Amino acid sequence: ISVDGREWLSGGVDKNLEIAKNKTSRITIPLSVKLTELSGGLLQALKGGNFEGFDVNGSFILDGDHSALNNVKVPINFKGQ
Repeated sequence: ISVDGREWLSGGVDKNLEIAKNKTSRITIPLSVKLTELSGGLLQALKGGNFEGFDVNGSFILDGDHSALNNVKVPINFKGQ
C-alpha cells in the first residue's frame, strides 16, 4: 500500500494456499509497516475521510479444478478517491 508514491505497507505470501470448494477461508498475509511514513498521513486521512492518493497494488495466482481457472494471474489495483 502506498500513498502519494511512498510505500506504507508491504508483504505477501510465498506459498500456495488452498481454499476448500464451497467454503469460506481466512488467509493471513504478513505485512511490514513503515511507521515513519504511516503515522502522520494515516491519521490525517482517518480524521478527514480523505483517501485520495492511496494506492493498493498486487496480484495473486488463481488455480482450480476447471481449466478456465488454471494458473490465472489476477491483478489488484485500487486507487483511492
